[in-house]
Amino acid sequence: MAIPFGNSIDLGKNELLNARLQNLSAAPANPLDGLFYYDATTKTAQLYANGIWVTMGHLGEIFTAALLAKLNGIAAGANNYTHPGYTGKASGLYKVTVDALGHVSAATAVAKADITALGIPAQDTTYGVATPSANGLMSSTDKAKVDASYTSAQVDTAIAAAIATLIDSSPGALDTLNELAAALGDDPNFATTISNALANKVDKIAGKGLSTNDFTTALLDKLNGITPGANTRKYSVAVGTGSATSIVVTHNLNTQNVTVTLRETASPYNVVMTDVQITSVNTITLIFATAPTAGKYTVTVVG
Repeated sequence: MAIPFGNSIDLGKNELLNARLQNLSAAPANPLDGLFYYDATTKTAQLYANGIWVTMGHLGEIFTAALLAKLNGIAAGANNYTHPGYTGKASGLYKVTVDALGHVSAATAVAKADITALGIPAQDTTYGVATPSANGLMSSTDKAKVDASYTSAQVDTAIAAAIATLIDSSPGALDTLNELAAALGDDPNFATTISNALANKVDKIAGKGLSTNDFTTALLDKLNGITPGANTRKYSVAVGTGSATSIVVTHNLNTQNVTVTLRETASPYNVVMTDVQITSVNTITLIFATAPTAGKYTVTVVG
């Protein structure tokens, strides 16, 4: 539901961000100059000016004399490009030569001498099995590390022994970290939580329950006799005369620290925004751009 305004809105030259024009399938009735909307049928923005609806265009770049001179200075066919042609080669491994533009200009089949010249052995190299004292498929140092490593069974045994030491014959309901965490309420700050709770407890007084004072039947009767909302002070009244644009409301709450709400008197009871002046400790002034009809709005002052 849109919020109606009873007066103009001054944004103080600030930007209106992420706003949309009102989408309508037809022009709104009784338009005023400057009214605009988005026509959902023609997909255009419409502005009412001098008694007619005008389609709002968009600003484009002006084709200046400087741009024309720049265009005239470009030679015809300046962007045409002819890719150089070279003799094709069959599939294989080649050494290639490129020209100044990076195009392949020549290709020569790779020989074995070209490969060995790169330091690659001419024949296959074979390696034996490594030992702690001789290199092979791995270095002797790495072989010694592997031989000294635990087997899977040894690792499992060591882990099981460590877990048994950690559990130390705990009961079955508390022999995992998850069970311990659940017992502590999954609270990582359990000690702090308990300390804070104990700090907030009510000290027990000898001969008393939770207080040094008894909550007597007389006090209960007094409490029951207080009307709910007795301390809430507010004043409501319907406003609007059909002629006044400035309406003074006397609330007699004896404070300027008040909250003012303005709404429609009749359904759907929309909240209405307008200028409000806290004139004095007992009055406020409502200011409208157009005088509201008799009783059109209801104002509530709380303070």
